[in-house]
Amino acid sequence: MSLIDLTDALGVPLWYDRSTLYGVPHPTKLRFKGTGELRKALELLGKDLKKIGWLDYIEKILTAGVYVNKPGAHKEGIAVDFDGAVVRRSPSGGSESKVYVYKAGRSDSLARVTATRLACLIARRFGVVLTAGYNRAHEDHIHADLSRPVKWYGSVSQVILVQETLNAWYGAGLKVDGIAGKKVRAAWSEASGGQFVPTDFDYGDAFKWLLDTVAFNPPIQF
Repeated sequence: MSLIDLTDALGVPLWYDRSTLYGVPHPTKLRFKGTGELRKALELLGKDLKKIGWLDYIEKILTAGVYVNKPGAHKEGIAVDFDGAVVRRSPSGGSESKVYVYKAGRSDSLARVTATRLACLIARRFGVVLTAGYNRAHEDHIHADLSRPVKWYGSVSQVILVQETLNAWYGAGLKVDGIAGKKVRAAWSEASGGQFVPTDFDYGDAFKWLLDTVAFNPPIQF
């Protein structure tokens, strides 16, 4: 396996943050490596973040997991964990920078929509995205990897992402359980304005629609 540097692939540096406490950036810049496939996915995600205006305010993306010597996608060099970001409150930057971290259980609507919009942006470039609703191990970061293709395949993690997103952006009030039942299809159809019929549901098209809409044309503006 050949690994290449991808520290700056997003357009802003990946920055290690769990050396002392979660969400505390390491005092010095470290380098991260992964496969060329991972670098390309990060570059595309960076362009998406630039397109929606987020990258103009982000100084660093916090992570504690890219290549990790343990079984799984991290060891294969095709995975990355997103812990949070160091964000400027204004384009002038300066002393106004603040660390924002991904954390489950946040009750404010801004945190919920920000987290789910980020997850949708990531899911457009990574086939596997594990969020807070997936299990307790992911309550403090979003895991993304390329072990599966970028399309709908009906996994528990994909359904959870859909449920979390419909709840945050459309007030669906769904139970986050990873089961794409009648209530999920009905809420999904309602969110789309009836574009997808619950009784004859095209999950692939509906998933792409949800990711693209929340990523680039969200129903709520802040």
